[in-house]
Amino acid sequence: MALRKLLDVHSCSWEFKINIIKAKWLSETLDRTLIENPKLKINDIRQRALRKWNTHVSISTARKARAMAAYIVYGSFKEQYKRIYDYAHELLKCNPGSTIKIKVENDNDEAI
Repeated sequence: MALRKLLDVHSCSWEFKINIIKAKWLSETLDRTLIENPKLKINDIRQRALRKWNTHVSISTARKARAMAAYIVYGSFKEQYKRIYDYAHELLKCNPGSTIKIKVENDNDEAI
């Protein structure tokens, strides 16, 4: 038995704007990439989605996803600043006899 005729008909969808990728899901897939490259650009996110899943991602979805991924990786800045005194105490505990001075500015640019 031999192949005599091939009908090469492609039935996959070539629709690029299917809006199936949401920012939350995209951010969860990006967190490893964001650790490797914290300055990941919006257009890079969009190009990766196009290459990997063959779909367009809007600029606003890419922005939201990058912000969510950054929050997952780095946490909120407020949470980090709440822990600055804990960090200072850990430094003093590990390095007895050291002196630590912390200068923090609040939203009104006043030194505390």
